Amino acid sequence: MGEARRGGLRQRLVPGRPTAVVVTITAGYVAVAVSSVALLGAGPRILGPAAFSTLALVWTLSSVFGLGLGTPTEQAVTRRISAGEPGALRPLGWLLLWAGVVVLLLLLLGDRLPAASTGSGLVPGAVLAVVGWVGVTAVRGRLAGQGHLTRYAVVLGAEALLRMVFVLLAVLLPEATGSLLAASVGGPLALSAAIGAVALRRLPVPSPSTTDPERGDGSHGKHSGEHLQFGVVSIAYQVCLNGPALALDWKVGHTQPALVGAFVAVSTVLRSPSLLVGGLSTQALVTLSSAWASRDLSSYAASTRVLARRWAALVMPTTLLVLVLSPWLLPLYYGSSLEVSAAVVVSLAVSTLVATAAAVGTGPLFAAGRGRTAAVAWAAGAVVTTALVVASAGDTTVLVAGLVCGPLVAGVIVLRAVALTIRSSELQG
Repeated sequence: MGEARRGGLRQRLVPGRPTAVVVTITAGYVAVAVSSVALLGAGPRILGPAAFSTLALVWTLSSVFGLGLGTPTEQAVTRRISAGEPGALRPLGWLLLWAGVVVLLLLLLGDRLPAASTGSGLVPGAVLAVVGWVGVTAVRGRLAGQGHLTRYAVVLGAEALLRMVFVLLAVLLPEATGSLLAASVGGPLALSAAIGAVALRRLPVPSPSTTDPERGDGSHGKHSGEHLQFGVVSIAYQVCLNGPALALDWKVGHTQPALVGAFVAVSTVLRSPSLLVGGLSTQALVTLSSAWASRDLSSYAASTRVLARRWAALVMPTTLLVLVLSPWLLPLYYGSSLEVSAAVVVSLAVSTLVATAAAVGTGPLFAAGRGRTAAVAWAAGAVVTTALVVASAGDTTVLVAGLVCGPLVAGVIVLRAVALTIRSSELQG
């Protein structure tokens, strides 16, 4: 049954069609990005720079949980269903456990964060975001794993459309602006998950293959280890990209709340090209996992090279364009001038390029069962980023080094490991 299902998956992802699939999913991620720009662009204009720091922190907390824990869970479910492995949905139980812990911490400690004193809705908005991420993770993981990537894109589009509705309501109902903007982070996630759940009801339940003889009775331990590796990678990835904003709120949030919002706004704009890798990574994880599981090593190597070319075609020119337009785009986006140095802006662009290259390279490693290498690489990058940003103490040079060096460390290790994996697969093929 597992082999038959994997064969059907390969038929849906024939060489002539992955480009259309990638375009469809990427369009969904772009729509989500547009809705995010609308939300974070409206925030400082409606709320003012100080109160905007609350919304900015809700967004950052949502990103750290969703991309740090939700995304690796989705990837684990996707990979296991694609490879026809048993226990494919087990990672969702771990995500529920983590969600409970995070919600408890938010309820106990959320009001003590500096941003909580400058605006309304921090704790409810963050809790709703956690709940929403749990829902979309479960829905997207199964849709992607079964190869229903068009429906996956529809869920993304629903999230984007619903977020725009929330922002519009916030403009039309000024008495509830703060609460609506805070809810616009997680509310669309929860509602789009409900839409995806309706679509899932019409799909057959995946039938996993029998126990893999190479794993024997130790498959549960391997699955748990793989999920931990996915988690380490994604959390460390978020530390490299969004950790500096949290560190800034911790260091100067009480005295300079507007600075926190400004940094989040700049970071959001310069990090926006990273959203383009979502479509690439999702489709690649499905295809590469299926190829490696069926020992089609030549297809694995060819698909990895195609993945690299698509990253270069999508992310490199987009990042350069955002950087060139940033002197005009940032004030327009934020609603006023931002006191952020050009060196920080450039370092955010460079680190986005490096981090996305490493993130795209992580998929082939997990598909080949080498998630431990990816986890070590990203953990090292996160440590470097955190150490340098915390040590910067306002020093722009050290801050720039922290923004760039962490992703660079992870990228060097990951891309070297990918090159060795491809060489090994070609020799075996």
